[in-house]
Amino acid sequence: MQNITKKVDGHCAEVDTWLMRNVYKYLKKGKMVVTIGGDHGSIKGAIMAHAEIAKGKNENLSLLHF
Repeated sequence: MQNITKKVDGHCAEVDTWLMRNVYKYLKKGKMVVTIGGDHGSIKGAIMAHAEIAKGKNENLSLLHF
């Protein structure tokens, strides 16, 4: 069971990294990015990208999550 958990965690980290890079790329171009996910963890990378941009501008980040 632990091997499966580690495998899933690894895939989740890959998705987070991929999403963060791609969202960050569009945010740096001044685009508005909206992310719709299937569960609470699927948008983590997008949140990290928005947070990084806000931090660089010394701004606060607001998040609306349904």
